[in-house]
Amino acid sequence: MNFTKTLFIILFSALGFVPSFSQGLEYKKSFEGLASFYGKEFNGKTTANGDVFSNRYYTCAHRTLPFGTLIEIENPKNGKKVIVKVNDRGPYCGERVIDLSREAASKLGLIHHGVSDIKAKILKKRKGFDIITGSMTNQSLWPLLTSPRNFQGRFFASPIKRNYVTKI
Repeated sequence: MNFTKTLFIILFSALGFVPSFSQGLEYKKSFEGLASFYGKEFNGKTTANGDVFSNRYYTCAHRTLPFGTLIEIENPKNGKKVIVKVNDRGPYCGERVIDLSREAASKLGLIHHGVSDIKAKILKKRKGFDIITGSMTNQSLWPLLTSPRNFQGRFFASPIKRNYVTKI
């Protein structure tokens, strides 16, 4: 019994399955390339994972990363950073590596350039991200306290409740 337990611990330790309890963001992998952003005509359309797209949220399209992956994007020209969540596939134009929502591109200062170089880091932490504010949170996102102005955006596009719509 003791030998089996010891072997089990050694195996999991060697494979890197030791859990991390740090609260900070941890990075898995990084990449660089060209980024573009969605046009206004995509608002309200369904993304590849089934969410309704809005240019006001911190989301992006990537060809291969799993849906829900969080990516920290940096504009190397000005040092500005944002965190976005993968919820669509693309871009399929040229050598671009990522398509950003207009809000994310605006925070990075990419709007006037159209296409620009970026540096990206894939984050290990996948829970607690608010696509509306683009920030990590440790508290539950549902139910949300919100002003009447933001009620429709938060209720109908909640990252936790997956766009549930109810009849009133």
